[in-house]
Amino acid sequence: MLDKFYYVDAFVNGKEKTPHYIPNFIMTSRRAPLNYPFIYGCDFRYDGIFLWRLTKQEDSLLIPYSEIKWIELLVVRRCWGTTILTMMIPWFDFDLVIHRKYDEIEIEFPAFYEFREVVEDLNKNGLYVIDHLDLLKRFPDEKSFKENFSAYFEKNYHEIAQQNGLEDPRIGFKKTQW
Repeated sequence: MLDKFYYVDAFVNGKEKTPHYIPNFIMTSRRAPLNYPFIYGCDFRYDGIFLWRLTKQEDSLLIPYSEIKWIELLVVRRCWGTTILTMMIPWFDFDLVIHRKYDEIEIEFPAFYEFREVVEDLNKNGLYVIDHLDLLKRFPDEKSFKENFSAYFEKNYHEIAQQNGLEDPRIGFKKTQW
């Protein structure tokens, strides 16, 4: 996990794609402070990647596409760890590492099939997204994604994590400063 890490509720051109159920649950339980480090929104917009703190909208960051050298797309196994049940149920998220001229930013969010369109648009516009795990080939349509994504990673994640230097599982969060 990089120093600049954000766990986000993902949007594409202003439309929410990944409801942030778990962060909402934690926020409403009041067991975590409202500034807990993963309560962010991320909108993949026409002009860049826009990040903002859900609890404080004025805390925001726009990453113009012109500042990005390349993006890595990975999958990470997330265990929430708030109860025994949530520790036992894995959650497979997309993990983006955005390489800029002067730093790297990591964004994690629940995997969703429509993110394929974001990757394809970025590639068409000259921004290279490295799909280390061949996700776009392995899950070419929405049906295969819904039926096979979690099962594939449940079966193969340990080996994939070792080969790609991924956390197995990712449990913690880092507090990120703007």
